Amino acid sequence: MNELTKKITDRAGFHTSLLQAWFSIEDECVSVWEQESLELVYFNATSLRIFRYDSEEEMHRQHQFFCFACDGPRDTLKQTIKAALDIHGQWEDEVVFFRNDGSRFPGMLTIVRFSFNGTEYLLNRVINIEDRKQMESNLLRENQRFEALFQYASIAIMVVSEDGNIILANKHATRIFGYTDTPMTGLKVEELIPGRFRENHRHYREKYTAHPQNRPMGTGIDLFARRKDGSEFPVEISLGHYQAEEGRLVIAFIIDIT
Repeated sequence: MNELTKKITDRAGFHTSLLQAWFSIEDECVSVWEQESLELVYFNATSLRIFRYDSEEEMHRQHQFFCFACDGPRDTLKQTIKAALDIHGQWEDEVVFFRNDGSRFPGMLTIVRFSFNGTEYLLNRVINIEDRKQMESNLLRENQRFEALFQYASIAIMVVSEDGNIILANKHATRIFGYTDTPMTGLKVEELIPGRFRENHRHYREKYTAHPQNRPMGTGIDLFARRKDGSEFPVEISLGHYQAEEGRLVIAFIIDIT
């Protein structure tokens, strides 16, 4: 412990103020239980609100330590928690809690064991993750919609990295380029360009990466692509770009205009 920490924490009332600050955090339910009897000793105001009790007396009387669902037998869960407490002093898991009105909510439960005046207690910390779960569910739905649009679009769509590697290619792209039995991901986009145009394409790609803009290509210009078997076909291409964690990505929409 450094001198500054010691100076602060040795002050009278510091620990009391620290506990009061922690217990007042919104959306964090904190409760204390006597380990042997599992009697509720303390709970904060957030617990009362989240678990939807009308009064402190009602919560003291009705709230149960195991107010959450478990996948297997309750006795097995008790043994699992006890073993974790014996070894690590705490247990943590994502569970579904029951409210007083019968509704449920997902939460992260942390149980920590501590002693005071020779008695063992359990401190329960519950974080309501309802909003996070809803966000994850919405994101999953959006990803599924994108996947459906991407894979079953009637034009070829490819996503290419700044250095020209193909990151994604939809089913229509693999079909028109003849890669139905071989992955296109990892290929250089220049492999889809006829040999006589590759060097110029590499130059144009680097120029586009440096100054990207959404634009159509091929209108009034003869553009050709190369299939896996070496045959060529005329195309029209529209380019877009977006920023991702792995860098700037280019998305190409390709139409076979044979």
